[in-house]
Order: sequence, then C-alpha cells, then structure tokens
Amino acid sequence: MVRRPTCRNDVNSPKRRFRSLAVGTGLNAHPEFAKRTVATLSKELGAPLHEESNHFEAAAVLRESQVFLSFGYPEGFGLPPAEAMACGRPVLAWASGGPVEVVGDAGVLAAPLDPRGFATQLERLLADPGRRAALGVAARRRAVERYSVERMVREYAELLESLG
Repeated sequence: MVRRPTCRNDVNSPKRRFRSLAVGTGLNAHPEFAKRTVATLSKELGAPLHEESNHFEAAAVLRESQVFLSFGYPEGFGLPPAEAMACGRPVLAWASGGPVEVVGDAGVLAAPLDPRGFATQLERLLADPGRRAALGVAARRRAVERYSVERMVREYAELLESLG
C-alpha cells in the first residue's frame, strides 16, 4: 500500500535546476559505505542530501528532492522507493530484492554494491533533466497502478471470494 504524501508536481520539470536528493533506506545496513557515499555526493554536487529518517518526514523530504536514492541491500519489498514513486520522483536503487519488482523500468537500477556503477547512474540521471522528468511520470503511474489502496482492497476481496 502506498501512502499519498503531498508532493509538488513541478519538481521534476526539465526547466528546474537540481537542488537536492532524498536518501532512503540502507544507511543502517551498510553505514560506512553509505556515509562515505552520501558525504561525497553532497560535496561534489554542492547540494544537500536529505536522509529520510521516519515516515512523518518523508513527504517533506520528497518535496525538496529531484531524485530518490535507495541504498537498501538487501531490500525487502521496497516501500521507501514506492513512496518516492507515488510522489513522482525518479528512483535510483540497487538491482536487488524488492526494488527490482517495485521500481522496474520506471526508475534506474544499479548493480548491487557497486558504488562506481551507482555513481555513474546517478551522474547520468542528474545530467538529464528530461529523463528525470520522464522517469518521475512513469514512477508515479507505476506506483498508482500497482500499489494503490484501491487495487489492494480489490485484490484482497478477490482473494477472499476465491476462498469460498
């Protein structure tokens, strides 16, 4: 189920300048790797990186970000990327576990635990505002189609009916 945080729709506009990134899951799973990566990205990009520390802050963090980074490995279902997608934010995640199914072709998946490859994918994404905008639209569409409350209720009702 995807909660629907209040998000501005213009953040991924190709005409907007890059301001910040949201860093989602995984900082606890690989703390040294993640802290070094986040510090390096922040310094090189000259933009703050916002760590999503709890669900109440998620919408505020996503409103201020153009790209959502998911460092979770292994990641279970991939709820933080799904929430970012529901806000129309492009997602960059490891191609492992839940994000493979959740993000699919509506985001960017990097080889697991390959920091150089992750950074290369991020650089490409940041250099192409049109691609970010297109991925944001695709991400929102995928999240609504696959993870909406309406779909969850419908499929749950169908399951119960099939049981007899």
